[in-house]
Amino acid sequence: MYVRVAIAEIKPGMLDELSEEMIRNFEAGVALATPIPGFLGHQFMISHESNKMAIISRWTTQADELANRQGNVQQQSATLANYFAGRPAIEVFEVRFEV
Repeated sequence: MYVRVAIAEIKPGMLDELSEEMIRNFEAGVALATPIPGFLGHQFMISHESNKMAIISRWTTQADELANRQGNVQQQSATLANYFAGRPAIEVFEVRFEV
């Protein structure tokens, strides 16, 4: 399994608005019920203390993660760019074990 971790600092006062936008996007995606190859799920997290958000997504294979990152992530980052105080940091990790 592979995980993608994206962390971004959010412009002051926009964290809750971003959260609502992410929930709407998620609900719209679920309504379409379009399966994404290799997608296992994700978590969206916010920190009011640091004014940052983090998204962790899980993928069956490295190829599945890469295919999604090359298409969907760039499009989503452009859509959400007005919320970001800087460029998001994105890293991909291979999961060696899970408890």
